[in-house]
Amino acid sequence: MLDFRQSFFFLELLAAAPIFCSNMKPGSRSPLTGLLVILSSFLLSSLSVFYRFQSYGFAGKIMWVGYYLLIFCLMAAVVLCYRKATVMELLVVAVLSYSAQHLGYNIWMLIAIGTHLPLSIETVFSAPYLLLQAACYLAVYLTLYFTVGRQFEIDSTKIRNRRQWLLSCFSLLFIAIAFNLFFIPADGNARFSLFFIDSICTLFGIVTICLITKRDALENDLALMGQIWRLRQEHYEITKESMDIINVKCHDMQKAISSLYVNRAGPMDQDTLDEIRNSIRIYDAVFHTGNEALDVLLTEKSFLCRNDDIRFTCAVDGGAVDFMSTADIYALFGNILDNAIEAVRLLPREEDSRRVIDCTIRAKNSFLVIQEQNYYDGVLKIKSGFPVTCKQDTNYHGFGMKSIQLVVDKYGGNLSFSANENIFVLDILIPIEKRESDSERKC
Repeated sequence: MLDFRQSFFFLELLAAAPIFCSNMKPGSRSPLTGLLVILSSFLLSSLSVFYRFQSYGFAGKIMWVGYYLLIFCLMAAVVLCYRKATVMELLVVAVLSYSAQHLGYNIWMLIAIGTHLPLSIETVFSAPYLLLQAACYLAVYLTLYFTVGRQFEIDSTKIRNRRQWLLSCFSLLFIAIAFNLFFIPADGNARFSLFFIDSICTLFGIVTICLITKRDALENDLALMGQIWRLRQEHYEITKESMDIINVKCHDMQKAISSLYVNRAGPMDQDTLDEIRNSIRIYDAVFHTGNEALDVLLTEKSFLCRNDDIRFTCAVDGGAVDFMSTADIYALFGNILDNAIEAVRLLPREEDSRRVIDCTIRAKNSFLVIQEQNYYDGVLKIKSGFPVTCKQDTNYHGFGMKSIQLVVDKYGGNLSFSANENIFVLDILIPIEKRESDSERKC
């Protein structure tokens, strides 16, 4: 009833799954559920009834296709027990895992045929052969993991062409399943050539899907960043207009209060007068750096810091950034300060000495020198060379450092950061070049 030799195929698939799902979020199901699914799948894959298909000719091969698809689904069910995944994400990971097993099998067959090892049923399942085969699979799996699997991430929300994904996945799955059933000749030399070609095709398919994943993620990130930049530009225009109106109104109110104080028969209560003037003066404390975009941005961020009891200090030469466009200025410094405010907000309010943001912007030796420092709590996590956002919604947050890097790269600059003793330091160096296109770039 049971033939555990068949279960080796399922175990090989199961061993290949971690190559491409190591970066997926853990599932919510209990480990016991996963173990029960593994055990049930193991027993189901061991049913000896499947061996009867071999005597049915072409119809039997079609039945074997059904068997392989069943094992494919069982392996996908096991992955779903331990990882959170949508249907599309699960399909991609399962196809890549199946292809990795198929590639391992092909490499093993190339070694066996090339070295003229006997491939009878008795020898294939002997202990020495199983050890050699396990070593071959291990080498293939580790190579795939360290070359493509370790960086592989799949997010169905970033998939831009589902038809292309489905076509790629099912094509690769067809190659892996149909090849061994329909295209293996008996001649040794021809078999070696076909296994070699199949290995190249399978490897090409794996790399192609991984590259498509990376491309879709990058295109989605760029689209979101472009949307964020447009929103920042609109926000800048609204903020600038609002600040102009507020400053005019506050100036008029100060003149009115002064006139009221002079024209009264008796002096107004000094405490009341000071309170009114102080409430207005907060809006009059705008930055005058020599660059209008910086003035608007720094004033806005200083208001945010004041409301959150954050001490914001900066030494700024606005003329040093005149070669940059307004949009780039707002994107660069807006993201720098937003990231700093996000980190300092998490510090306890009673720690006044640490709730500080310091920023320096100046020109030195034909370079724009930018440095920002702030305290932070916890451990700073780095992913793909950038600090990870503290926010929960990573769909629209987490692009701050990427946006900063894009602006720095646009102007041929260099970005570096350090984090020591819970102090984050960001350093940016951008060459200042006077070019005719500078005036064209300004908004």
